[in-house]
Amino acid sequence: MKSKQPSKKEKHEYEPLPCDKQVSYFLCLLGGWAGAHKFYEGKTALGILYLFTFGLLGVGWIFDLIVILMKKGETYYT
Repeated sequence: MKSKQPSKKEKHEYEPLPCDKQVSYFLCLLGGWAGAHKFYEGKTALGILYLFTFGLLGVGWIFDLIVILMKKGETYYT
């Protein structure tokens, strides 16, 4: 009996997550040092990195605050 192999599209399917700009900024402002905004965006590995390095020693945290403010529209996709 042959097993059905998933197609390449099914195997590596990825849909970008919609993120609200205001929620992301609020999470970054209050919990950016712990990567809260990265976890919200679905970027778990970066969230863990921010958590253990206190927002990349504060530099990544400040950079992300600016980047989030510069995004156009109310919703962005990660």
